[in-house]
Amino acid sequence: MKRFKVVSALVCAVLVLTVSVFAGGKGEAAPAGKEKVIWAAYGYLDEGKADIIKADFEAKYPQYEVEYVDLGSTDYLVRLDTALAAGERYDMCLSMSSSDYVPRAKEGLYVPIEKYLTDAGYDLEDAFGTGIRASYIDKKLYGLPYTKGGFYVFYNKDMFDAAGIPYPTNDWTWAEFEQIAKKLTKNGVYGANVHLTWGYDIETLPAKMAGWTPFANGDVYKANMTDQRLKDALEMWYRMQKVDKSAIQLSTFKTEKIGSRMPFSKGQAAMLLSNWWSATWMMNAKFGSADGQNLMNFRIGVVNIPRPSAKVPNNLNSTELDWYFAVPTTAKNPKGGALLAMFMITEVWPKLGTLSSYRHEDLNVFMKKFVTYKAKDGTLHTMTAYDADFVKTVMGGWTQPITAYYKTDARANPEGLAQASEIYGQERELYYNGEQDIEKTIASMQKRLQAELDAQKKAKK
Repeated sequence: MKRFKVVSALVCAVLVLTVSVFAGGKGEAAPAGKEKVIWAAYGYLDEGKADIIKADFEAKYPQYEVEYVDLGSTDYLVRLDTALAAGERYDMCLSMSSSDYVPRAKEGLYVPIEKYLTDAGYDLEDAFGTGIRASYIDKKLYGLPYTKGGFYVFYNKDMFDAAGIPYPTNDWTWAEFEQIAKKLTKNGVYGANVHLTWGYDIETLPAKMAGWTPFANGDVYKANMTDQRLKDALEMWYRMQKVDKSAIQLSTFKTEKIGSRMPFSKGQAAMLLSNWWSATWMMNAKFGSADGQNLMNFRIGVVNIPRPSAKVPNNLNSTELDWYFAVPTTAKNPKGGALLAMFMITEVWPKLGTLSSYRHEDLNVFMKKFVTYKAKDGTLHTMTAYDADFVKTVMGGWTQPITAYYKTDARANPEGLAQASEIYGQERELYYNGEQDIEKTIASMQKRLQAELDAQKKAKK
């Protein structure tokens, strides 16, 4: 896993001025008798969320003073890596998904935090369930997963009605999803707005729903990238982008810098395949952005992601614990950073309308906040389009994790999973761009991942 050392060297040279602008640790010192906790992320200025977190945490832990640094969503991880490589102080940071968290922990960018939490009286398995075990790397916990994930298909009811197409149910299949997207593609409107910029996490869903993992036969050192289930998924995404033109192309997202959820929100796509947070994002965009009056002007529905066939239960979803907070090695107050992360997940998330990984989250508080947005002028907006059934669906409590159903755990080798994700992203883009065919794509994925796994296995001996 050499990529972060290389990236850090490059971005340090290119973005050194940017880091001086965005990095934390440059504010005033904490008042006498208090310890500062500097926290880096993005998106928490909206609705005064950072202020709420700061006030609540300092009320419970009066010995600390929190400073929030917003690095911005554009190139967030590049900015974070650059700052950490330059030695900038952060006591806690958003580390994004498991495929981002794992390699950074392996590279030594984060410190183990379990001791700080257990010393404070937290029982991690009581808080997160046995799923927390997948977050350990070489028997050490470097970060806390803050949500349960979950992917859904949001759909424009008005467009379905106009086309005379029945609303999808949890019994639908990926083949039906593809066909419905094709039927709804007309008059400049795409049938599907798919988060293709997320790569592996979302594009492998059809294969995962059929029981695929990147490791063959449970052997975490044996690659499984030529499996027919993964090939089928890749070919479907290719057809939707290039043949039916029912999905926005990955290259279009990148060259035109299109926000991943924006086409659906503007009524330019009939369906959106994305994560549960999209519901919150759409509400925030509706009431908190300058273009809000042009967004979400239709009736909306939500349904579980399709299944491969009727043989598979209709409640499977990728609801494993994911998306992390971590404590960087540049931290001067690692204990305070670890406690802030745990506090946010266990006590603040319901108030902010965030679906927590915490098993004991107050769901009544969550549901109330989930449909409301407080504007800068204090006006409280309610997303009336989100009815009770919509909210319950997105909460995901009725779903069954794919890994539990198939009794698989791709994260048994988190480093290998991160490598699979990176290799998949690179090779599949060449396929989508017409630079190589499907056979060469999966063969290259297989060869590259197997080489990485062989080296990993050898290093462990």
